[in-house]
Amino acid sequence: MKLLTFGDSFTSGYDQHSKWATEYINWKGYKPKIFSEIIAENMNIQLINCGIPGADNNYILESFFINHNKINDGDIVLINWSSIERFRVVTKDDRWRTMVPCFGNTSIDIDLSENTIEEMLVNRMSVKFINEVNHWINYINVTNKNVNLIQWTPFVKKLNCHHLTGFNTIGNETNNKIVDGHLSELGQVQLADEMMTIITETIKNKS
Repeated sequence: MKLLTFGDSFTSGYDQHSKWATEYINWKGYKPKIFSEIIAENMNIQLINCGIPGADNNYILESFFINHNKINDGDIVLINWSSIERFRVVTKDDRWRTMVPCFGNTSIDIDLSENTIEEMLVNRMSVKFINEVNHWINYINVTNKNVNLIQWTPFVKKLNCHHLTGFNTIGNETNNKIVDGHLSELGQVQLADEMMTIITETIKNKS
């Protein structure tokens, strides 16, 4: 048995390429463990973390497909779905780049105007995009019955997966010296505890 995780910054954790993570690590004086590391250590199993900061749902789905050959029967698979509004475009040098609301998406490496990007972000607010991800969720559930699969999100409540929120954040811990909604060290422990409860129940239901 091993643990494989897919998702955005809530899964990738304190990646030091992220400004907020670097600020938090500097404030703490060390790099805290993230929820998946806590779970893997408690269960004494290997962790394969495929999350990246700022990932959109298309990237997360593709990452799951690309890495599906690493998944064996009985493994634990956690898929963290991201914000529906995010989408990806291709840059001039043929790379994927995710567009994130309120993050300043203009760049000389994209052949799209700021206005076009903003219009696409507004378009993403349609319920059609929620339904799209729900179709993916349902398909993954049906086709991966031999693994201990848990799909979750800290974002949209209308997704057909576990909606996990309310954990301690970096902003909470630092009294907003770092204004950020990602999980603090305590929040990671809280999410790990909640996830372990779900994992235990999932494994029990398959036995």
